[in-house]
This record gives sequence, structure tokens and C-alpha cells, in this order.
Amino acid sequence: SPGDVQFLDGNLTVTVNKNGSPINYSGLEIVNGCMVVQGATQLQGGATGEFIVLGTDDQCGGYAFSISGNANWNSGTLYAANGSVSISGTGNTKYVIFYGDIIAASNVNISGNGNFVWQSGTVTDQVSLGQYSEDSFMQY
Repeated sequence: SPGDVQFLDGNLTVTVNKNGSPINYSGLEIVNGCMVVQGATQLQGGATGEFIVLGTDDQCGGYAFSISGNANWNSGTLYAANGSVSISGTGNTKYVIFYGDIIAASNVNISGNGNFVWQSGTVTDQVSLGQYSEDSFMQY
């Protein structure tokens, strides 16, 4: 729920959701390790969902957070507090594998087949955060 905080002391791998529906989250999820999203799964965070991943690139074999295959991140914020982000593959929703906000302590690596599009701009409609930049990724 919005305003809730969940802490996972370890790594998180999200794969196929058996019933095919999106995995919805709307609070703050803190992962004290690495996070991998793969398979035909869809994470849907809306305007209030946020993941903070605390693993380092060295701990995680290259990237603190990675999403690949037919997975889809559909809105929400990803914060790789101590590492890099890898986005690769073809999205579960046509043309999209990552749509949301990314904040990374290090690199954001985008790979795979197709093109990517991003949008950057400064907005001030979230008073609690002040000004911030929005980045979206689309692959087709």
C-alpha cells in the first residue's frame, strides 16, 4: 500500500507470474542485495511505487539491478543506490521493457535489439522531491 515499507535482507529475483497478471506494488520496497527481473513478468508500481536496491555491482556479478527477456517494468521508481542498472531484451508489453524512473549510483546500460527513446525534463509537481528528472525507455 502507499506509505508502506517492506525490507528484504537478501537478493530478489522476480520471474514469471503464474496467473499472467501484473505484480502490483505501491509502497517502498528495499532490497538489501541484488535484484533481477526476468521471464514474462510485469511489475507495476504506479506513481507511488519505489524499489531501492542496495547491492553493489561486484556483489551482483555486474549490475545491482537487471531486467531482461520478456519482463516489463511498468511505472514506478528504481533506485540502484550502490550500483549500476542493466536493461536488455524485448518487453512483455509491445515495444516496452522499462517505463519509469531510474536513479543509479553508477551506469545505466541499455542493450538488446531495437531502438530506445527517452524523455528528460525538469518538473516541479511533486513537492516532497522538489525538482527531478524523468527518464523513460522504450524498445521497439
